[in-house]
Amino acid sequence: MRKFKRIVPFVAAVCLVFSLCFSLACKTTEPEDQLQSLTLDTSNAKVDYSIGEEYSSTGLQVTASYSSGQTEAVSLENVTINSSAYDAYNVGSYDIIVSYTSGGTTAEASYKVTVADAKFGGLMVKLKADRSDTLNLSKDKTTEDFTDAADWIEVRTPDAIGEVDENSAPLSKDSYTVKVYRNGDEVTELGAVKRGVYQIVASMYDDKADFTYEGFALVVVFDDVENIAFKEGKTSQEKGLKETMTRTWKFTVTFNSGDTEVVDKTSSYLTLTQINPNIAAAGGTARATYLEPKLLSAPATTARWVDVPYSLEGDQSHPDLAILNFGDTDAFNSADLTAGNFGTIVYKNGGVDFEIVGGPKGKIADNRAAEFDLPIGISLGNGDTSCYCGQAFQSNSASSEEGMFINFTLKKNCEVYIYARSNGVDNRCMFLETEDDYAIVTGVEGYLGINGVPTISSDYNKEGKCSTHAASITGLSSENPAQFKLTFDASINVFYILIIFPEEANNEKV
Repeated sequence: MRKFKRIVPFVAAVCLVFSLCFSLACKTTEPEDQLQSLTLDTSNAKVDYSIGEEYSSTGLQVTASYSSGQTEAVSLENVTINSSAYDAYNVGSYDIIVSYTSGGTTAEASYKVTVADAKFGGLMVKLKADRSDTLNLSKDKTTEDFTDAADWIEVRTPDAIGEVDENSAPLSKDSYTVKVYRNGDEVTELGAVKRGVYQIVASMYDDKADFTYEGFALVVVFDDVENIAFKEGKTSQEKGLKETMTRTWKFTVTFNSGDTEVVDKTSSYLTLTQINPNIAAAGGTARATYLEPKLLSAPATTARWVDVPYSLEGDQSHPDLAILNFGDTDAFNSADLTAGNFGTIVYKNGGVDFEIVGGPKGKIADNRAAEFDLPIGISLGNGDTSCYCGQAFQSNSASSEEGMFINFTLKKNCEVYIYARSNGVDNRCMFLETEDDYAIVTGVEGYLGINGVPTISSDYNKEGKCSTHAASITGLSSENPAQFKLTFDASINVFYILIIFPEEANNEKV
């Protein structure tokens, strides 16, 4: 009986250890919770616009869904909204694209907005012949008076098929009401109107149809920019951080009237050079340019700019990109690169090793040249977003063990951009391959796939340009690095390879 009592604690301890090990084993095999899709709720967002109204994302609700079934409400500050298709001065329907990145995975969704013309709602409203659709502010005249805006317009109704006879007698003023709006918001202080696009709206209620007919005329209060000045923001930082310097810069825009406005990177009128601290010099200047579009019959606007000095300190302890530029032969430390035969060359840059293997017919051709544009947000430190290469990495035979290929090892999720062109008359292909099945290679929206290199007769080559081929690579980590091989079809010329690591990957040393 005593022996049995001694065994009981022992058996309990064994069971406890087994249970703990089983729990840990299960825990380590749980699948990663991956972003799958976005859902947009526009019930509180503006989707119908009048001509002249600026796009606004206010009220839009974004929800992210994950592979585990969990959902997450995402703040608008953390999503990217592409409203470049929206045209406030042309009637039509436009797609607004919303994207969100989590854990190296990007999901995208879109919704439609519409812009309606001045006849929307049934009334035709136009300015009288003695009224201009533009008003100009100045230092002596800092506001406009819209108090008598009802006397500036003529209002007519359409016939049975919706046509309006502009020569017909206008409606009497007592048959409709008039209000003034600026970008959808009613203006209450009509005697102190500042710069902007205004709608003089006429509305008329039909008792029988139980419907309100509306229409409007546009008036632009124009106030050209006098200057732009740097207001606040960080102008010095450690190297190795991506786009964290200029993102928070703010500028004060002063107009002719003396009116001022503070703008930042979100302003559609502000163009701000992006600084990439991994390739920028230790110090320099970034140019901010403010330019508004020409509106109606207003005079053309004048661009104003300011150059902001910045400085970079320290080492690139966490590089966010790596570059292989075949136009820079010094980087290879070899004097015989243009020969018909050369062996393995290892090129180290930004924590990524490129291993270039030359076959019997491969070479670096110094008579090949091309231009290309870098991805948005990447510059060469001097503000340039385009590159020129005077030579290329060329394969004169089809891809094989005796042809040309480039090997490189990656330990972090990234985007790979390959700039190439074909000097043949047939379509050519490149292949980005890996034998590590946990590495996921997908195309990047907005760019060509890894295949389909333009031929010598394409518009790219006619303009002396090469095409961009991009892929997004996920599933990588320090514990799960992957080896990649970029192989070439015949007559392919590769000028430049750019690898961009996401900001969240910079926290992990490699």
